[in-house]
Amino acid sequence: MRGLFEILFGTSVFVLEGEMGERFLNILAFHHIDLLHINTDYSKNNRQICIRVLRQDAQRVEQLAKKHRLGVVCLQEEGIPRTCSLCRRHYTFLIGAISCFVFLMVMSQGIWKIEFVGNSYHSNEALLSYLHTRNIGYGSIRFFYRWEKEELCLRKRYADIAWCSMNVEGCKLRICITEGEKIKKLKKCRQSNNLCASHDAIIKSIVTRSGTALITAGTRVKKGDILIEGKIPYQNDAGEITGTRRVDAKGEAVGIYRYPIGWRFDLKKEEWVTQKIRKRFGIMVGQQSIVCPWFYRVKKQDVVITEYKTGILWNLFKIPIIKFDKICYQKMKKEKQHTMNEAKRAFKRKLHYLYKKFDKNRSKIIEKNLHIEHNKREVLLKGYVTVKIIFQK
Repeated sequence: MRGLFEILFGTSVFVLEGEMGERFLNILAFHHIDLLHINTDYSKNNRQICIRVLRQDAQRVEQLAKKHRLGVVCLQEEGIPRTCSLCRRHYTFLIGAISCFVFLMVMSQGIWKIEFVGNSYHSNEALLSYLHTRNIGYGSIRFFYRWEKEELCLRKRYADIAWCSMNVEGCKLRICITEGEKIKKLKKCRQSNNLCASHDAIIKSIVTRSGTALITAGTRVKKGDILIEGKIPYQNDAGEITGTRRVDAKGEAVGIYRYPIGWRFDLKKEEWVTQKIRKRFGIMVGQQSIVCPWFYRVKKQDVVITEYKTGILWNLFKIPIIKFDKICYQKMKKEKQHTMNEAKRAFKRKLHYLYKKFDKNRSKIIEKNLHIEHNKREVLLKGYVTVKIIFQK
């Protein structure tokens, strides 16, 4: 990078003659002039030092050499400002050329083409829409992404993709996909695909888009019962069933059920508490320690923390005496008294987690019937909530 900087802005080569060459180098360093290269040539008659500096510092070097009466000869100038006469006259052209070079370097790090190899079940449009959700598209900078992580996310998104590879070749993102045998299993499962109930409920409404509905509104169903069967019967003119055709069961059923709640919160609980037992004092002279004879005997499960202290006089006279304190902590059970507000907050947290669980299962609470009962020992939350659940496929 430094070599490129020197080529763009140019350098000058000087030869210093005389016995004050080394002193002149110190003068240049004092005036913050960067010496890019130093070459000494010692002979019997004279002593020469060859230095290379930036083109912008060449005039200051000549002025300092004239001031200190030292012979300085400029041998040559190197870099683009010397070889290109247009850059010497027009600095704006040089700045524009550098900006264009930087722009091309930045744009060459982008992705301008996406190629898929090996996909037969998923179309290119579907995979491109998925990449758009991951903020990967035309013009994206490749250094902002970890392709190992993107490969893992793609396999998680599409279960039938057994292996995939993402690599950038120039400005092209190449995605190689190997689809597994799960597609055949999915086709076999679709032949007898039914919509089943995932919870005990009373069906309030049902809409069938594909298949045959086996229940009607108002029917009580149990978990695992078939709501819509993936079969369509064929009938002749007399109304007799002559055959069936297997299809994907599609539809939506709305059910309602009651979720009972009976939570208990103890007002008096035994909790493990770390408690300070006793403190032990002593002094350490050299490597020998002297402790006070009275102290609680330390058990294996106890925790002992040692604090070392040195006095001012001991540090002043350099006396090798150190005072230490050993504090013993023991873990023991202690009864803690809770309040009514703490019980209400605990019930509120449980209800919050319950609502989240219902949202994941596409359920919604439409009615709440809860009340609190309490005595000196415990607090009870009793009642039920009415939940509306949607069976959909």
